[in-house]
Amino acid sequence: MTHLSEHLTGKKRVLLFDFDGTLFNTAKLKDLISEQLRKYTINTDLLWETEKNLRDERFHLIETMRVFCEKVGNSEIQSTIQDLFLNQNFPELVYPEVMENLKSLHEENILALFSEGDETYQQVKIYQSKVSTLFDFIYIYHKKLEYLDELVTFFSNKEVWYLDNQLSKLQQAQQKHPQIKTVWFNREHLNPNISYTPDYTVSTLNELSLG
Repeated sequence: MTHLSEHLTGKKRVLLFDFDGTLFNTAKLKDLISEQLRKYTINTDLLWETEKNLRDERFHLIETMRVFCEKVGNSEIQSTIQDLFLNQNFPELVYPEVMENLKSLHEENILALFSEGDETYQQVKIYQSKVSTLFDFIYIYHKKLEYLDELVTFFSNKEVWYLDNQLSKLQQAQQKHPQIKTVWFNREHLNPNISYTPDYTVSTLNELSLG
């Protein structure tokens, strides 16, 4: 990792933001792809089942497309599916309040994107959505919590906040690093599925107060 640049050393807090489901409406993206895919096949649910089963692969989307086309017996639509994944209006899938709030937060905080998934496709979503323009650091990992120790060490002289829509990841992070402040993005107003209480719960970025 690089050293903090001079303009960041004076900021006392770093905000580690998850991307999918926190800043970016991934569920809507899947709905759009499914809707467009129905022109070529009715087996859209199978695509997402295949993707879920192959998620342990580091670059799993290309393999998902290949296996899916094999299952439906139509290899000719693989390039079409790939185009559907790549050619979406990504800026419109960023939650409405995100960009303005990130600009405001960036004035006094270090912003770091802490994302997980197929590394190639995460880059597509993050950079084409323009969210990337507001972050000082962008970290994309296949399994991100494996790298949390490294980030906490890098930002050891900063107050670290971790913001995610997955409660279990927040729990794991704080169990290992109790000093981290955790913020659960509960956009769907779900009931907690584990017995863990984060430091803060918000439904939108508008509700975030750093105190």
